[in-house]
Amino acid sequence: MVEHSLGKGEVTGSIPVISSRVSKMDQRKRFFVAMALYAVLALLVWVLMDGSSVAIGSGQISIRGLTFALLAFFAVRTILHWNAERIRAQKELQQ
Repeated sequence: MVEHSLGKGEVTGSIPVISSRVSKMDQRKRFFVAMALYAVLALLVWVLMDGSSVAIGSGQISIRGLTFALLAFFAVRTILHWNAERIRAQKELQQ
């Protein structure tokens, strides 16, 4: 049980904690769902956004390209996080 308080010593309630760890299969499933959602978002960007440009510095970039870059950033970040979690789990098993 985890108790939460208002900071004045008053307990507002207890929340049962079942498990703070996500199983290995759940992590893998969540990763592939996230990658599929990134792919769907990229497809929607491609279909729904036009190629109009925005001036950035001395050049121009399309809004579609900027959105793809942002999606790619989050996809790479997700991949790096997933790999880091796999490495941490392997280290735990070795110890």
